[in-house]
Amino acid sequence: MYGKLRYEQERRSLSASEVREPQNLLPLAPSLAAIWRPYSRPPVSNARPEPSGAQPTLSQDDGKIPDREPAPSSSVSNELLRAALECMSDSVVITASDGRVLYANPAARQARPAELANADESLASYGLFLADGVTPLTFDRSAGKRALAGEAIRDLEVIRRLPGQLEQSFRVNSSLLRDAAGRVQAVVTVGRENTLARAARQALVNSETLFRTVVRHLPNGAVVVFDHELRHLLADGEALLSSLGLSSQALLGKTVFEVVSPQNVEHFAARYRAALAGENQSFEFVREGKTYAFDVVPVRDERGRVSAGMSLIYDVTSHKQIEAALLEQTMLVNEEAAIIEILQTIAAAANSAQSTEEAFRICLQRVCAFMGWPVGHVYIRHGDVLLCSGWWSDRSERFSSFREQSAALKFSVDDHMIGQVFGSGLATWLSDLHSDRAFARARSAKEAGLRSGFAFPVLIGDEVVAVLEFYSERSEEADSRLLTLMSNIGTQLGRVVERERARAATLKWAEEIRNLSLRDELTGLYNRRGFLELARHVIQRTDRTHGSALLFFVDLNGMKQINDQLGHEQGDAALCETASVLRATFRASDVVARLGGDEFVALLPDANAEQLTLFAARLDAEILARDQQPGRRYRLSASVGGTLYDSRRPESIEALLGKADALMYEQKRARQALLGAKR
Repeated sequence: MYGKLRYEQERRSLSASEVREPQNLLPLAPSLAAIWRPYSRPPVSNARPEPSGAQPTLSQDDGKIPDREPAPSSSVSNELLRAALECMSDSVVITASDGRVLYANPAARQARPAELANADESLASYGLFLADGVTPLTFDRSAGKRALAGEAIRDLEVIRRLPGQLEQSFRVNSSLLRDAAGRVQAVVTVGRENTLARAARQALVNSETLFRTVVRHLPNGAVVVFDHELRHLLADGEALLSSLGLSSQALLGKTVFEVVSPQNVEHFAARYRAALAGENQSFEFVREGKTYAFDVVPVRDERGRVSAGMSLIYDVTSHKQIEAALLEQTMLVNEEAAIIEILQTIAAAANSAQSTEEAFRICLQRVCAFMGWPVGHVYIRHGDVLLCSGWWSDRSERFSSFREQSAALKFSVDDHMIGQVFGSGLATWLSDLHSDRAFARARSAKEAGLRSGFAFPVLIGDEVVAVLEFYSERSEEADSRLLTLMSNIGTQLGRVVERERARAATLKWAEEIRNLSLRDELTGLYNRRGFLELARHVIQRTDRTHGSALLFFVDLNGMKQINDQLGHEQGDAALCETASVLRATFRASDVVARLGGDEFVALLPDANAEQLTLFAARLDAEILARDQQPGRRYRLSASVGGTLYDSRRPESIEALLGKADALMYEQKRARQALLGAKR
């Protein structure tokens, strides 16, 4: 420890060219001469530096060893000094003015041939180069020679490249040794390896070069580094910085308070401080129509401590524009999907609803939910006027006065808004209910908080059979796409009314033919004769409207076993229950009949191929529900065949029955084969 401390003190003395008293070194010379053999010339003293550029004066006794014996204390000091020099990792060489090496410690002698150890010229030229790593270090350029010439040598960089070894870098300092009279005796050269430091510096340079290259090639990007005083240390990315009205030179050395506008500086300062506290910050900033994304992050040292902060800045204007366009496109797609969904829902309701009221109520609920409007209502045609149906989407007390006034009104052609729709067959939109003279219920609408509305017709051909109206609490401008959608919905609902009318006509016709004994006495369904009469009527109407219909052929399975095992009374009960199942499965407008024995049929007007599976599933579900009732003595089971009648390819009802019958038997055989396999 003492030797190391003494060395550090001596090194600082040499590096700083301080004047030291000579008496501490003079007594060491004799002992050092013995220690340094085969070296023969010891240092004498270290005194003042030579004036810059002056040639040092050499003593006549240069290299001679004093005759007097060292004091005991000097011997101890010599041993300590020798031990310190011998164990040092720094290279220490003491050279006489003629180039002879007086002393070189082990670090200096390392990796050199022994024959080169005594000549400074040889030492200086063996494997040594200047800082560029290319120019050889000659004796004239060596640190010792230049020091003897009066040059102050401080931190001279030297490269050593020896065969079979990695390249090394050294920092070299040289200082003159003088005697008591101030005459130059020798020069001490100390070299410290700084290979790692040099590599680190080069890595730093490379890293900064790489950093700047990357930043400059970042698309629309910039990087700013700041310290704990919020002062900018580094900035790059001129293209983006200029779009913010800044530059790297304008940022360097300045705090955030000096470069950010007063209205935004506190926001930025808070983000900077949060990053210096170890938090990642992300935010966006808009300037002159451009949007910039900021990611402010902490920079940590090797111990994990936050040493600085870094802000990564990107111009995301184009990204935001694309994002907005995609969002708009997504909204349009979602809107189209919602339109398709509501059309499908109402079409399904129109096809499967048991009554006109059911279909209209579904429509009211769906349209109000789709638009976010609270009030929907239906006016139904009665002769030459439209009357309130009493069907509303909302029955809350809030709109009671509006409902009461609506119920009291009737509209003829061209009478106010509803009458205009009634007369023209076209949808109408009112953006301001309170001021439009075409709206008869302005007062009650204002009290209820309703501000805009529209109405559209339900058509069968050119005939307006109903008008639906909807109202909003907001002032809404007319939407042509929405009006087109509602026109399509009006057409769907028109089919419901038309089917209802057809059902009424069918019922009237059925009543007329009832007296002809066209019904089955046991089940109350139509018999074969009645079915054929009604079926031909349905087929003719389907051909006129260019529509389609479905025919189902149903055969009751296991009828013989029921009769044989339980008696004909239970067999009749099974037939009646099957008739009940068919009534519950099919619509009131459908023609359901018992052809004879255990065979039943159902003809469904205004139905399409997509509904084949729907009604078959309904039939299976209804049978399953009956079979799960407790206390049953038999189990219902039926084989079903269904086929489509298409008016584009007309055929007789008999041919249609034959196709459905064949499909039914195909299902029955498949069922029997499955049961046989299970046994």
